[in-house]
Amino acid sequence: MNTNRFDEIFSNYKAKYKELNDPDGRDEIYKWLAVRCCTDNWNIDAEDFLEMFRRSMHLSQNIIENRYKHPINGITYLCEQGKTEQVREEFRKLLSDAEDIRKIQDKADVFQDSINAMLSEIAPEKWSYEQDRRDPLMYLAFIKPERSYMYKAEPARVFSNYVEFGDDIGSGQTFRLDHYYRLCDEVLAEIEKDEDFIEMLDAELTKVAERNDMSGSDLQGMPGKLRIVVYDIMYCANSAWLYEGMKPPVKKGSKEDKERIVQRRIEEIHELLDTENAELEELLKSDPEYPDLTGVELMNIRYGKGKVKSQDGHYLHIEYGGEDKMFPLPDCITKGYLKGASEDIVEACKQLSDINEHKKKLTSSLRQLSEELSLLE
Repeated sequence: MNTNRFDEIFSNYKAKYKELNDPDGRDEIYKWLAVRCCTDNWNIDAEDFLEMFRRSMHLSQNIIENRYKHPINGITYLCEQGKTEQVREEFRKLLSDAEDIRKIQDKADVFQDSINAMLSEIAPEKWSYEQDRRDPLMYLAFIKPERSYMYKAEPARVFSNYVEFGDDIGSGQTFRLDHYYRLCDEVLAEIEKDEDFIEMLDAELTKVAERNDMSGSDLQGMPGKLRIVVYDIMYCANSAWLYEGMKPPVKKGSKEDKERIVQRRIEEIHELLDTENAELEELLKSDPEYPDLTGVELMNIRYGKGKVKSQDGHYLHIEYGGEDKMFPLPDCITKGYLKGASEDIVEACKQLSDINEHKKKLTSSLRQLSEELSLLE
């Protein structure tokens, strides 16, 4: 992400902050109240799941739904038609922990397909109740705001272009949640640096809390408070056009876009070369300390038992039937050519092997990066 481009958008957002959160106007601060309502009421094991779901989502409908689609009503309808336990199970699977973001996207896709299959079976004419790709992601953002981000396709796409985010987040069947979450993580990191903005946010959260007979700390201390800001910036940038005065984003596929991609890659390669070369030099500075195996009796599948007569650096000289055989450490131990060494020696050889392997990978990577750089520059 081009942080200079983001700073322009963020500055425009902060300049219009009070206007955006005017309770008699756009009232964007309402999002935080809706998320707090959900986290306060959500309980997957609630005896009355339908009532719990209604309480959790009743402030979220104008954020998740629109005049044409009503996915929350779709969930409610299924429960009213006797599908409560099936719906509960789909939410349980959607909410199950997964560190890999691609798996989270898979879970969201399964949820969408499963809910829509039930709706199609019961009431195929109720097309507005169906879930699209966005809906399970929004449920996650409301139920687990500390780990998730809200999402809306068009604001995310436009924002991604304006901040010159390197990876395409896609849309529809090409949507990449991992790319979108990485963009959001980068935005979040910039927001977290701005203490003045966080103070301004807390002041607005206190106002909305007081208007709703709540303590200011109820919203100030809520999980995922700044993650909601990430979505709010994208949403407001598009709906309130915070891009005014900014240079339009470069058109994808244009000559300028291709040149920018090449330049970005050149910068990445230089950074990688510096980092990996420094790491390799550090490894090469220290000579590895090989364990002393002199006098140790070791078994070789071909030659039988033999005793280590001497050790020259990382080479072992072993006598087998009057012949001197030479074996290199640590491979002769880690790859099983020689057996019978103590556990300590085996473990030391494994560590040495890992170090050597890392050196090889760094050397190979540096060579490839250097070759790529010579083609680009």
